[in-house]
Amino acid sequence: MAEFTVNDILQNVDVGCVIPLIVEVKDEELPIIFIKDYESNLHNIEDECIVGIKSSNIENKDIMLYLLMLKFGEDYEAIYDIWFNYGLEGHREFLNTIKYKDRILIDFRSEDNERIKTIEIQNTIKGDLQKYIDNSEDEIIAKEGKVSNVITLGKIKKYKSWDENKMNDLIDKVCGDYDSIEDLWLNL
Repeated sequence: MAEFTVNDILQNVDVGCVIPLIVEVKDEELPIIFIKDYESNLHNIEDECIVGIKSSNIENKDIMLYLLMLKFGEDYEAIYDIWFNYGLEGHREFLNTIKYKDRILIDFRSEDNERIKTIEIQNTIKGDLQKYIDNSEDEIIAKEGKVSNVITLGKIKKYKSWDENKMNDLIDKVCGDYDSIEDLWLNL
């Protein structure tokens, strides 16, 4: 498998995106949340600002997602959200790594992928995260196949039935229920 640098990955990411990556640093695999935004926006986030962190399991009959929201500073100008789908291998790997960490690294990158700053915050989401992972790992009964007129059933992990279309539908529904990201933050 080809190895990529963080910049290789982030160069194709739109401004305003939040990207979870596992990065090897000095022979240690670290889960890092990358926030790519306009440099002018990132400079407004002070080095010693208050960081708010909220998380929630969001689900419907088709899928369950883990929403993580980060708010930097006292006002509502710097709120970022990331929606995790345990059915996606990269998300599953990131969540199963970060659940063991005491600290969360957040790396801010400009529109040109220049590092503006990196901050470290306390990992206060471990409990909610473990509940999400346990729920995702539960087994459900699903159709395995059909021979003649006989349908065979089997047990699969719940997350194996989730896909990106179901994920996007749920995100669109939740975001449509709130007037702004500030409103979502306040009601989470």
